[in-house]
Amino acid sequence: MPKKINHAARAHALLSASGAELWLHCPASAVANEQYPNEGNEYTQEGTIAHEVAQVYAEAARDKSGHSELDAALKALRAKWDGAVTGEMLECAEAYAAYIQEHVSGKDDTVLLEQRLDFSPWVPQGFGTGDCVIISAGTITVIDYKYGQGVAVDSKDNPQMMLYALGAINDYGCIYEFDTVRMSIYQPRINNISEAVMSVADLLAWADGVVVPAAKAAFSGEAEYHAGAWCRKFCRHAGRCPTLAAYCSDFVETHGLRVPVPHLTDDQYLEIVQMEPLIKMWLDRITRTAIDRILGGEPIPGLKVVEGRSLRKWADEDKVLDVLTTEPIGVSAEALYEPATLKSVAAMEKALGKKKVAELVGDLIEKTPGKPTLTTANDKRPDYDPGADFKVLD
Repeated sequence: MPKKINHAARAHALLSASGAELWLHCPASAVANEQYPNEGNEYTQEGTIAHEVAQVYAEAARDKSGHSELDAALKALRAKWDGAVTGEMLECAEAYAAYIQEHVSGKDDTVLLEQRLDFSPWVPQGFGTGDCVIISAGTITVIDYKYGQGVAVDSKDNPQMMLYALGAINDYGCIYEFDTVRMSIYQPRINNISEAVMSVADLLAWADGVVVPAAKAAFSGEAEYHAGAWCRKFCRHAGRCPTLAAYCSDFVETHGLRVPVPHLTDDQYLEIVQMEPLIKMWLDRITRTAIDRILGGEPIPGLKVVEGRSLRKWADEDKVLDVLTTEPIGVSAEALYEPATLKSVAAMEKALGKKKVAELVGDLIEKTPGKPTLTTANDKRPDYDPGADFKVLD
């Protein structure tokens, strides 16, 4: 049985399959992105946990494990992630396992889970991790499990899936004969199942004609930058990229300054709306890069970083409830909830009055620092203190 993958530490190549849409269009981005830390977030960890749960269910279905074995594996996961395994993860994983089994056509099919797929014959040092590979007569199926619920991902002409398929053919083509590849994306939280089929011949033609030249240029470190919609695909260099800056600036100048909005043509409206996500991303990356520079000790004349809008929350909801429902105050518990959680600080102030809230439970209000916010140097707020922690209001 294949060795289990540590999902949190899954290795990623310089020219990864997941980043292929970016480096295939902009080969220079691969090396440029190496200078920035690839920082995770709460969604990254959520995806890691969800993948581990999915693997447990998929293995149990493949191996026809009993309930006791499945329960033991899930118990171990819950202990490992300290209660972060949710009911939704379990439901999605169970459905994913069933989806895999739907693609198993007979007892001679081979189901491989969390496989390292080597596509280095076309991409220098290229590899990725395939969530599921099914080997059957004449067809190899690659399934990618996506727990995110942002944008529905299409498997048709999807370079990540096509590189995974290349890796599967490279790894198993010497043992089995394939003439067809099936690529499936299973995205349960938004009910998205996308499947695409292509011939091995067409896939290899794409690899030789498109992938090899782009990968060679990207790996050399001497490639050119090319800006476009693909820049939104997690390019960490976007905030410092002159090519993207010129691309967005030229577009804004052409469509936003030279042409009055009432006189835009329908085609221009369409083009502008299609460019909006990229422009927003670029402006956001510029702002974040400026904040990082200033907080890193690299001042930018005319700009400073201050604390943005902060949030207030209850430090101890049970104590707040106890104080406000006990005589002589005697507010009903029902009046303090909306509908099943304790009212927020602002909502409580609206219900009882700011003065009464401050007097009775003001010492139970926490104020968390706001996010770093870019503003002009003449802003009257004090400079941002990155060492500040949340505090209980006096």
